[in-house]
Amino acid sequence: MVSPQRLLRAVIRSFFIVLLPFLGLASMAITVEILGEKSASLLSKVVYSFLNMLPAAAAIGTALLVPAWYLDRLYDLGGLGGGMFFLFVSVFGQIDARPWLVVREGALQGDPNSSLAKVGGPGLLVVYNDSAVVTECRGALKRVLGPGYHRLERFERVWEIVDLRPQRWVYTVSALTRDGIPISCDVDVLFKIDDRLEGDDTPLPPTADRPYPFTDQAVLRAATATRIREEKREDPVMKWTGRVVIGEAEGILRNLLGQYRLDQLVQPENGKGDNWTDIRNQLEEQLYKNARKIGVRILSVDVGRIDIQVSLPEGEEEAAKELRDEVLDQWIRTWQAELERDVLTLQAEGEAALAGLEAVSVRAKAEMVLTLVEAIQSLVTQEQVSAYQIALRFIETLRWMSFDPGIRAFVPLEPLRFLEKLHETVERAALPADGRRPAQGRDEVGKEAKG
Repeated sequence: MVSPQRLLRAVIRSFFIVLLPFLGLASMAITVEILGEKSASLLSKVVYSFLNMLPAAAAIGTALLVPAWYLDRLYDLGGLGGGMFFLFVSVFGQIDARPWLVVREGALQGDPNSSLAKVGGPGLLVVYNDSAVVTECRGALKRVLGPGYHRLERFERVWEIVDLRPQRWVYTVSALTRDGIPISCDVDVLFKIDDRLEGDDTPLPPTADRPYPFTDQAVLRAATATRIREEKREDPVMKWTGRVVIGEAEGILRNLLGQYRLDQLVQPENGKGDNWTDIRNQLEEQLYKNARKIGVRILSVDVGRIDIQVSLPEGEEEAAKELRDEVLDQWIRTWQAELERDVLTLQAEGEAALAGLEAVSVRAKAEMVLTLVEAIQSLVTQEQVSAYQIALRFIETLRWMSFDPGIRAFVPLEPLRFLEKLHETVERAALPADGRRPAQGRDEVGKEAKG
Protein backbone atom coordinates (compact mmCIF):
# COMPACT_ATOMS: atom_id res chain seq x y z
CA MET A 1 0.00 0.00 0.00
CA VAL A 2 1.30 3.43 -1.02
CA SER A 3 2.00 5.81 1.84
CA PRO A 4 0.88 9.41 1.00
CA GLN A 5 3.59 10.86 3.20
CA ARG A 6 6.33 8.83 1.52
CA LEU A 7 4.87 9.54 -1.93
CA LEU A 8 4.93 13.29 -1.26
CA ARG A 9 8.50 13.05 -0.03
CA ALA A 10 9.52 11.16 -3.20
CA VAL A 11 7.83 13.76 -5.43
CA ILE A 12 9.60 16.61 -3.68
CA ARG A 13 12.96 14.90 -3.99
CA SER A 14 12.39 14.09 -7.67
CA PHE A 15 11.42 17.71 -8.30
CA PHE A 16 14.61 19.07 -6.82
CA ILE A 17 16.89 16.35 -8.18
CA VAL A 18 15.50 15.81 -11.74
CA LEU A 19 12.74 18.22 -12.74
CA LEU A 20 14.25 21.42 -11.44
CA PRO A 21 17.58 20.97 -13.28
CA PHE A 22 15.71 19.92 -16.44
CA LEU A 23 13.40 22.94 -16.28
CA GLY A 24 16.39 25.19 -15.75
CA LEU A 25 18.12 23.82 -18.81
CA ALA A 26 14.91 24.15 -20.85
CA SER A 27 14.39 27.76 -19.80
CA MET A 28 17.98 28.63 -20.63
CA ALA A 29 17.70 27.00 -24.09
CA ILE A 30 14.47 28.83 -24.88
CA THR A 31 15.92 32.12 -23.68
CA VAL A 32 18.96 31.74 -25.89
CA GLU A 33 16.84 31.01 -28.97
CA ILE A 34 14.51 33.91 -28.36
CA LEU A 35 17.31 36.40 -27.85
CA GLY A 36 19.57 35.00 -30.57
CA GLU A 37 17.48 34.91 -33.75
CA LYS A 38 14.74 37.55 -33.75
CA SER A 39 13.62 37.03 -37.38
CA ALA A 40 12.71 33.33 -36.89
CA SER A 41 9.20 32.26 -36.04
CA LEU A 42 8.18 31.29 -32.53
CA LEU A 43 7.60 27.67 -33.53
CA SER A 44 11.06 27.31 -34.98
CA LYS A 45 12.57 28.84 -31.86
CA VAL A 46 10.72 26.32 -29.67
CA VAL A 47 11.84 23.41 -31.86
CA TYR A 48 15.44 24.56 -31.84
CA SER A 49 15.23 25.01 -28.07
CA PHE A 50 14.17 21.41 -27.56
CA LEU A 51 16.89 20.25 -29.93
CA ASN A 52 19.41 22.13 -27.86
CA MET A 53 18.08 20.38 -24.75
CA LEU A 54 18.66 16.87 -26.13
CA PRO A 55 22.32 16.66 -25.00
CA ALA A 56 21.28 17.73 -21.51
CA ALA A 57 18.42 15.20 -21.45
CA ALA A 58 20.79 12.49 -22.72
CA ALA A 59 23.25 13.39 -19.98
CA ILE A 60 20.55 13.14 -17.31
CA GLY A 61 19.32 9.80 -18.72
CA THR A 62 22.87 8.49 -18.87
CA ALA A 63 23.43 9.56 -15.28
CA LEU A 64 20.52 7.28 -14.31
CA LEU A 65 21.09 4.35 -16.67
CA VAL A 66 24.83 3.88 -16.16
CA PRO A 67 24.61 3.48 -12.34
CA ALA A 68 21.63 1.14 -12.78
CA TRP A 69 23.58 -0.98 -15.28
CA TYR A 70 26.61 -1.01 -13.00
CA LEU A 71 24.56 -2.11 -9.98
CA ASP A 72 22.98 -4.90 -11.98
CA ARG A 73 26.35 -6.15 -13.17
CA LEU A 74 27.82 -5.93 -9.69
CA TYR A 75 25.01 -7.51 -7.67
CA ASP A 76 23.12 -9.50 -10.36
CA LEU A 77 19.77 -7.80 -9.72
CA GLY A 78 17.99 -9.50 -12.61
CA GLY A 79 18.38 -6.85 -15.27
CA LEU A 80 18.46 -3.13 -15.79
CA GLY A 81 15.03 -2.77 -14.18
CA GLY A 82 16.32 -4.17 -10.89
CA GLY A 83 19.17 -1.67 -10.92
CA MET A 84 16.83 1.22 -11.73
CA PHE A 85 14.46 0.20 -8.92
CA PHE A 86 17.27 0.09 -6.34
CA LEU A 87 18.61 3.42 -7.60
CA PHE A 88 15.16 4.99 -7.41
CA VAL A 89 14.57 3.70 -3.86
CA SER A 90 18.03 4.77 -2.75
CA VAL A 91 17.66 8.29 -4.15
CA PHE A 92 13.97 9.07 -3.72
CA GLY A 93 13.05 6.65 -0.89
CA GLN A 94 10.23 4.10 -0.52
CA ILE A 95 6.70 5.03 -1.51
CA ASP A 96 5.22 1.67 -0.33
CA ALA A 97 6.38 -1.47 1.53
CA ARG A 98 8.61 -2.53 -1.33
CA PRO A 99 11.29 -3.75 -1.10
CA TRP A 100 10.66 -6.02 1.88
CA LEU A 101 11.99 -9.26 3.36
CA VAL A 102 10.59 -11.73 5.91
CA VAL A 103 12.72 -13.76 8.31
CA ARG A 104 10.95 -16.75 9.83
CA GLU A 105 12.03 -20.12 11.28
CA GLY A 106 15.66 -19.10 11.06
CA ALA A 107 15.61 -18.50 7.28
CA LEU A 108 14.93 -15.76 4.74
CA GLN A 109 11.39 -16.13 3.38
CA GLY A 110 11.43 -13.27 0.82
CA ASP A 111 13.08 -13.12 -2.60
CA PRO A 112 16.78 -13.93 -2.07
CA ASN A 113 17.62 -12.22 -5.39
CA SER A 114 16.00 -8.91 -4.51
CA SER A 115 18.03 -5.75 -4.17
CA LEU A 116 17.26 -5.61 -0.45
CA ALA A 117 18.82 -9.05 0.08
CA LYS A 118 21.85 -8.53 -2.13
CA VAL A 119 22.66 -4.83 -1.84
CA GLY A 120 20.78 -3.68 1.25
CA GLY A 121 18.37 -0.92 2.25
CA PRO A 122 16.47 1.16 2.29
CA GLY A 123 13.75 -1.42 2.80
CA LEU A 124 11.44 -3.15 5.26
CA LEU A 125 12.51 -6.18 7.29
CA VAL A 126 9.94 -8.30 9.13
CA VAL A 127 11.39 -10.65 11.77
CA TYR A 128 9.18 -13.28 13.38
CA ASN A 129 9.49 -14.11 17.08
CA ASP A 130 11.44 -17.33 16.40
CA SER A 131 14.44 -15.61 14.77
CA ALA A 132 17.00 -12.86 15.22
CA VAL A 133 19.06 -11.04 12.59
CA VAL A 134 22.54 -9.53 12.53
CA THR A 135 22.94 -6.80 9.91
CA GLU A 136 26.00 -5.28 8.27
CA CYS A 137 26.50 -1.99 6.50
CA ARG A 138 29.44 -1.05 4.26
CA GLY A 139 31.51 -4.03 5.34
CA ALA A 140 31.01 -3.74 9.13
CA LEU A 141 28.52 -5.38 11.50
CA LYS A 142 25.89 -2.83 12.47
CA ARG A 143 23.23 -4.16 14.89
CA VAL A 144 21.18 -7.11 16.20
CA LEU A 145 17.47 -7.07 15.30
CA GLY A 146 14.93 -9.10 17.22
CA PRO A 147 11.28 -9.87 16.43
CA GLY A 148 9.32 -6.97 14.91
CA TYR A 149 9.30 -4.52 11.95
CA HIS A 150 12.55 -2.80 11.10
CA ARG A 151 13.58 -0.19 8.53
CA LEU A 152 16.92 -0.99 7.00
CA GLU A 153 19.11 1.99 6.29
CA ARG A 154 20.86 2.59 2.99
CA PHE A 155 23.17 -0.35 2.14
CA GLU A 156 22.24 -2.11 5.38
CA ARG A 157 21.51 -5.76 4.67
CA VAL A 158 20.96 -9.07 6.44
CA TRP A 159 24.34 -10.59 7.31
CA GLU A 160 23.33 -13.63 9.41
CA ILE A 161 20.09 -15.18 10.67
CA VAL A 162 19.96 -17.02 14.01
CA ASP A 163 17.20 -19.48 14.84
CA LEU A 164 16.00 -18.87 18.40
CA ARG A 165 14.11 -22.15 18.72
CA PRO A 166 15.64 -25.08 20.65
CA GLN A 167 17.85 -27.20 18.38
CA ARG A 168 18.27 -30.98 18.66
CA TRP A 169 21.19 -32.71 16.98
CA VAL A 170 21.97 -36.45 16.91
CA TYR A 171 25.50 -36.98 15.66
CA THR A 172 27.60 -40.14 15.31
CA VAL A 173 31.04 -39.83 16.90
CA SER A 174 33.91 -42.13 15.88
CA ALA A 175 36.58 -42.83 18.48
CA LEU A 176 39.26 -45.27 19.66
CA THR A 177 39.06 -47.00 23.03
CA ARG A 178 42.01 -47.19 25.37
CA ASP A 179 42.85 -50.63 23.96
CA GLY A 180 42.83 -49.30 20.37
CA ILE A 181 39.43 -50.61 19.21
CA PRO A 182 37.57 -48.36 16.70
CA ILE A 183 34.01 -47.65 17.85
CA SER A 184 31.15 -45.29 17.05
CA CYS A 185 28.65 -43.70 19.40
CA ASP A 186 25.66 -41.36 18.98
CA VAL A 187 25.50 -38.13 20.97
CA ASP A 188 22.14 -36.39 21.39
CA VAL A 189 22.37 -32.67 22.26
CA LEU A 190 19.47 -30.26 22.88
CA PHE A 191 20.47 -26.58 22.97
CA LYS A 192 19.32 -23.04 22.22
CA ILE A 193 20.62 -19.49 22.00
CA ASP A 194 21.80 -18.35 25.41
CA ASP A 195 19.17 -16.38 27.32
CA ARG A 196 21.29 -15.55 30.35
CA LEU A 197 22.80 -12.20 31.10
CA GLU A 198 26.57 -11.89 31.43
CA GLY A 199 27.67 -13.12 34.85
CA ASP A 200 24.26 -14.61 35.68
CA ASP A 201 23.07 -18.21 35.30
CA THR A 202 19.35 -17.42 35.57
CA PRO A 203 17.57 -17.65 32.17
CA LEU A 204 15.32 -14.78 31.06
CA PRO A 205 11.60 -15.59 31.33
CA PRO A 206 9.68 -15.99 28.05
CA THR A 207 6.99 -13.43 27.16
CA ALA A 208 4.16 -13.22 24.63
CA ASP A 209 6.26 -11.06 22.29
CA ARG A 210 9.43 -13.09 22.87
CA PRO A 211 8.61 -16.75 23.51
CA TYR A 212 12.27 -17.56 22.89
CA PRO A 213 14.31 -15.13 25.03
CA PHE A 214 17.83 -14.20 23.98
CA THR A 215 20.54 -11.64 24.55
CA ASP A 216 22.11 -9.51 21.83
CA GLN A 217 25.57 -10.63 22.88
CA ALA A 218 24.63 -14.33 22.58
CA VAL A 219 23.16 -13.79 19.10
CA LEU A 220 26.28 -11.91 18.01
CA ARG A 221 28.54 -14.67 19.35
CA ALA A 222 26.55 -17.36 17.56
CA ALA A 223 26.44 -15.41 14.31
CA THR A 224 30.21 -14.87 14.33
CA ALA A 225 31.02 -18.49 15.28
CA THR A 226 30.94 -19.65 11.64
CA ARG A 227 33.94 -21.66 10.46
CA ILE A 228 35.07 -22.25 6.87
CA ARG A 229 36.50 -25.72 6.29
CA GLU A 230 38.02 -27.50 3.30
CA GLU A 231 36.18 -27.28 0.00
CA LYS A 232 36.18 -31.07 -0.44
CA ARG A 233 33.79 -31.46 2.51
CA GLU A 234 30.08 -31.73 1.90
CA ASP A 235 29.44 -28.88 4.33
CA PRO A 236 32.45 -26.53 4.10
CA VAL A 237 30.62 -23.86 6.12
CA MET A 238 30.07 -24.80 9.77
CA LYS A 239 27.62 -22.51 11.54
CA TRP A 240 27.05 -22.13 15.26
CA THR A 241 24.86 -25.24 15.49
CA GLY A 242 27.65 -27.35 14.00
CA ARG A 243 30.19 -25.73 16.29
CA VAL A 244 28.25 -26.94 19.33
CA VAL A 245 27.86 -30.56 18.22
CA ILE A 246 30.70 -31.24 15.76
CA GLY A 247 33.22 -28.77 17.11
CA GLU A 248 32.69 -29.24 20.86
CA ALA A 249 30.59 -32.34 21.69
CA GLU A 250 32.42 -34.62 19.26
CA GLY A 251 35.88 -33.72 20.54
CA ILE A 252 34.93 -33.98 24.21
CA LEU A 253 33.17 -37.35 23.79
CA ARG A 254 36.04 -38.78 21.74
CA ASN A 255 38.52 -37.91 24.51
CA LEU A 256 36.25 -39.41 27.18
CA LEU A 257 35.74 -42.69 25.28
CA GLY A 258 39.50 -42.98 24.82
CA GLN A 259 39.90 -43.29 28.60
CA TYR A 260 38.00 -46.63 28.81
CA ARG A 261 38.61 -50.14 27.52
CA LEU A 262 36.04 -51.78 25.30
CA ASP A 263 34.98 -54.25 28.01
CA GLN A 264 34.31 -51.34 30.39
CA LEU A 265 32.01 -49.78 27.81
CA VAL A 266 30.25 -53.01 26.86
CA GLN A 267 29.68 -54.00 30.52
CA PRO A 268 29.77 -50.65 32.31
CA GLU A 269 28.45 -51.71 35.72
CA ASN A 270 31.17 -51.64 38.36
CA GLY A 271 31.53 -51.11 42.06
CA LYS A 272 31.74 -47.32 41.75
CA GLY A 273 28.75 -46.81 39.44
CA ASP A 274 27.90 -46.71 35.77
CA ASN A 275 30.68 -45.66 33.38
CA TRP A 276 28.13 -44.29 30.92
CA THR A 277 26.66 -42.06 33.62
CA ASP A 278 30.14 -40.70 34.35
CA ILE A 279 30.77 -40.12 30.65
CA ARG A 280 27.46 -38.33 30.20
CA ASN A 281 27.97 -36.15 33.29
CA GLN A 282 31.50 -35.15 32.24
CA LEU A 283 30.34 -34.45 28.68
CA GLU A 284 27.47 -32.29 29.90
CA GLU A 285 29.68 -30.39 32.34
CA GLN A 286 32.42 -29.59 29.80
CA LEU A 287 29.97 -28.85 26.99
CA TYR A 288 27.90 -26.59 29.26
CA LYS A 289 31.00 -24.49 29.95
CA ASN A 290 32.36 -24.38 26.40
CA ALA A 291 29.02 -23.71 24.70
CA ARG A 292 28.55 -20.40 26.49
CA LYS A 293 31.55 -19.02 24.59
CA ILE A 294 29.55 -19.58 21.38
CA GLY A 295 26.42 -17.95 22.81
CA VAL A 296 24.59 -21.23 23.46
CA ARG A 297 22.89 -22.74 26.50
CA ILE A 298 22.83 -26.55 26.75
CA LEU A 299 19.43 -27.98 27.71
CA SER A 300 20.21 -31.71 27.78
CA VAL A 301 22.87 -34.20 26.67
CA ASP A 302 22.50 -37.93 26.11
CA VAL A 303 24.89 -40.59 24.84
CA GLY A 304 23.91 -43.76 22.97
CA ARG A 305 25.51 -47.17 23.19
CA ILE A 306 28.64 -47.99 21.23
CA ASP A 307 28.76 -49.84 17.95
CA ILE A 308 31.71 -51.58 16.29
CA GLN A 309 31.39 -51.25 12.54
CA VAL A 310 33.79 -51.80 9.69
CA SER A 311 32.61 -49.96 6.58
CA LEU A 312 34.30 -51.18 3.39
CA PRO A 313 33.23 -51.08 -0.27
CA GLU A 314 31.26 -53.95 -1.76
CA GLY A 315 33.26 -56.95 -2.85
CA GLU A 316 35.77 -56.65 0.03
CA GLU A 317 34.08 -59.00 2.48
CA GLU A 318 37.31 -60.96 2.90
CA ALA A 319 39.18 -57.81 3.87
CA ALA A 320 36.43 -56.96 6.32
CA LYS A 321 36.72 -60.42 7.90
CA GLU A 322 40.49 -60.08 8.24
CA LEU A 323 40.11 -56.64 9.78
CA ARG A 324 37.49 -57.94 12.21
CA ASP A 325 39.79 -60.83 13.23
CA GLU A 326 42.63 -58.38 13.69
CA VAL A 327 40.45 -56.22 15.93
CA LEU A 328 39.49 -59.25 18.03
CA ASP A 329 43.13 -60.33 18.34
CA GLN A 330 44.13 -56.85 19.45
CA TRP A 331 41.27 -56.84 21.93
CA ILE A 332 42.39 -60.20 23.38
CA ARG A 333 46.04 -59.12 23.60
CA THR A 334 45.09 -55.94 25.41
CA TRP A 335 42.89 -57.77 27.90
CA GLN A 336 45.60 -60.38 28.44
CA ALA A 337 48.13 -57.66 29.23
CA GLU A 338 45.69 -56.02 31.64
CA LEU A 339 44.98 -59.34 33.42
CA GLU A 340 48.69 -60.18 33.68
CA ARG A 341 49.34 -56.78 35.20
CA ASP A 342 46.53 -57.30 37.75
CA VAL A 343 47.84 -60.80 38.61
CA LEU A 344 51.37 -59.50 39.15
CA THR A 345 50.05 -56.68 41.32
CA LEU A 346 48.01 -59.08 43.49
CA GLN A 347 50.95 -61.48 43.72
CA ALA A 348 53.27 -58.71 44.88
CA GLU A 349 50.74 -57.52 47.45
CA GLY A 350 50.26 -61.11 48.72
CA GLU A 351 53.99 -61.69 49.03
CA ALA A 352 54.36 -58.44 50.96
CA ALA A 353 51.53 -59.42 53.32
CA LEU A 354 53.00 -62.92 53.79
CA ALA A 355 56.40 -61.46 54.60
CA GLY A 356 54.76 -59.26 57.21
CA LEU A 357 53.00 -62.26 58.82
CA GLU A 358 56.21 -64.25 58.89
CA ALA A 359 57.99 -61.38 60.63
CA VAL A 360 55.25 -61.19 63.26
CA SER A 361 55.38 -64.97 63.72
CA VAL A 362 59.15 -64.87 64.25
CA ARG A 363 58.80 -62.11 66.85
CA ALA A 364 56.09 -64.09 68.67
CA LYS A 365 58.24 -67.22 68.74
CA ALA A 366 61.20 -65.24 70.06
CA GLU A 367 59.03 -63.82 72.84
CA MET A 368 57.84 -67.33 73.75
CA VAL A 369 61.40 -68.62 73.99
CA LEU A 370 62.50 -65.68 76.18
CA THR A 371 59.50 -66.12 78.47
CA LEU A 372 60.19 -69.88 78.89
CA VAL A 373 63.86 -69.24 79.64
CA GLU A 374 63.01 -66.67 82.32
CA ALA A 375 60.46 -69.02 83.95
CA ILE A 376 62.91 -71.93 84.11
CA GLN A 377 65.76 -69.73 85.41
CA SER A 378 63.59 -68.76 88.42
CA LEU A 379 63.39 -72.48 89.36
CA VAL A 380 67.06 -73.19 88.75
CA THR A 381 68.00 -70.74 91.51
CA GLN A 382 66.10 -72.87 94.06
CA GLU A 383 67.96 -75.66 95.86
CA GLN A 384 65.51 -78.55 95.49
CA VAL A 385 63.68 -78.67 92.21
CA SER A 386 62.10 -81.85 90.91
CA ALA A 387 61.56 -82.72 87.26
CA TYR A 388 57.80 -82.52 87.78
CA GLN A 389 58.11 -78.96 89.07
CA ILE A 390 60.18 -77.91 86.05
CA ALA A 391 57.67 -79.52 83.68
CA LEU A 392 54.79 -77.94 85.55
CA ARG A 393 56.41 -74.51 85.41
CA PHE A 394 57.06 -74.96 81.66
CA ILE A 395 53.46 -75.95 80.94
CA GLU A 396 51.98 -73.17 83.09
CA THR A 397 54.17 -70.62 81.29
CA LEU A 398 52.92 -71.87 77.95
CA ARG A 399 49.31 -71.60 79.17
CA TRP A 400 49.73 -68.02 80.31
CA MET A 401 51.43 -67.12 77.04
CA SER A 402 48.53 -68.62 75.04
CA PHE A 403 46.21 -65.99 76.59
CA ASP A 404 48.12 -63.26 74.67
CA PRO A 405 46.16 -62.46 71.43
CA GLY A 406 49.39 -61.74 69.55
CA ILE A 407 50.67 -65.25 70.28
CA ARG A 408 47.36 -67.13 70.31
CA ALA A 409 46.78 -66.18 66.65
CA PHE A 410 49.76 -68.36 65.63
CA VAL A 411 48.94 -71.38 67.86
CA PRO A 412 46.39 -73.95 66.52
CA LEU A 413 43.47 -75.07 68.69
CA GLU A 414 44.53 -78.74 69.08
CA PRO A 415 47.91 -77.96 70.71
CA LEU A 416 46.11 -75.71 73.21
CA ARG A 417 43.74 -78.52 74.18
CA PHE A 418 46.63 -80.97 74.51
CA LEU A 419 48.52 -78.42 76.61
CA GLU A 420 45.52 -78.20 79.01
CA LYS A 421 45.39 -82.01 79.49
CA LEU A 422 49.18 -82.19 79.91
CA HIS A 423 49.01 -79.51 82.58
CA GLU A 424 46.41 -81.48 84.58
CA THR A 425 48.46 -84.68 84.37
CA VAL A 426 51.73 -83.10 85.46
CA GLU A 427 50.02 -81.14 88.22
CA ARG A 428 48.57 -84.33 89.77
CA ALA A 429 51.96 -85.99 89.63
CA ALA A 430 53.71 -83.01 91.25
CA LEU A 431 51.27 -82.59 94.19
CA PRO A 432 52.45 -83.43 97.77
CA ALA A 433 51.16 -86.43 99.63
CA ASP A 434 48.27 -84.51 101.18
CA GLY A 435 47.05 -83.65 97.63
CA ARG A 436 47.16 -79.85 98.18
CA ARG A 437 49.29 -77.25 96.48
CA PRO A 438 49.96 -73.79 97.82
CA ALA A 439 48.13 -71.02 95.88
CA GLN A 440 51.17 -68.75 96.20
CA GLY A 441 53.21 -70.78 93.73
CA ARG A 442 50.49 -70.61 91.05
CA ASP A 443 50.17 -66.85 91.37
CA GLU A 444 53.92 -66.40 91.08
CA VAL A 445 53.96 -68.46 87.88
CA GLY A 446 51.22 -66.29 86.39
CA LYS A 447 53.02 -63.09 87.31
CA GLU A 448 56.32 -64.35 85.89
CA ALA A 449 54.60 -65.48 82.66
CA LYS A 450 52.87 -62.13 82.33
CA GLY A 451 56.14 -60.35 82.96
